[in-house]
Amino acid sequence: MGSWIFGCDDCQTVCPYNDNPPVSENLDFRHRQRLDAPDLIELLAMDEKSFQDRFQGSPLRRARWIGIVRNAAIALGNSGEGGAMEPLGRALDHAEPIVRGHSAWALGRLGGPTAKKFLKNRLAAESDDEVREEIEAALDDCEKRIRIAERGAVVRISSEDV
Repeated sequence: MGSWIFGCDDCQTVCPYNDNPPVSENLDFRHRQRLDAPDLIELLAMDEKSFQDRFQGSPLRRARWIGIVRNAAIALGNSGEGGAMEPLGRALDHAEPIVRGHSAWALGRLGGPTAKKFLKNRLAAESDDEVREEIEAALDDCEKRIRIAERGAVVRISSEDV
């Protein structure tokens, strides 16, 4: 999934019918700049009304609000961005378990003492068994990453390693 939050353009890229498509006069086909490279932290914090307003008339509505928020958490975990720690830490308190679980996963991917602190704090309050399991797995990932950093190893951990 990488940094994608919805679909992909691979099919559009390889489709021979898209080599020289005609330009449509229909305004529904116009370019929508607000949909280009959306801010993942903004999407993670988005409430349902903001989602409905922002993506009205967009195919992203098919993913539904909670799907986009969940996917933003995943993309942030894959980003390696340390600036995502605080927003992901806040998302551990989201009303939806699927967002809490994926935010925990993302924090585990980012790792480090800050992620570990957020995860431990949430584990103490979490009542959903599946989310608790995800938090515990993320804490294990953080421990592995901290040990590697302490050894001074320059190693990229793949998802298969954790």
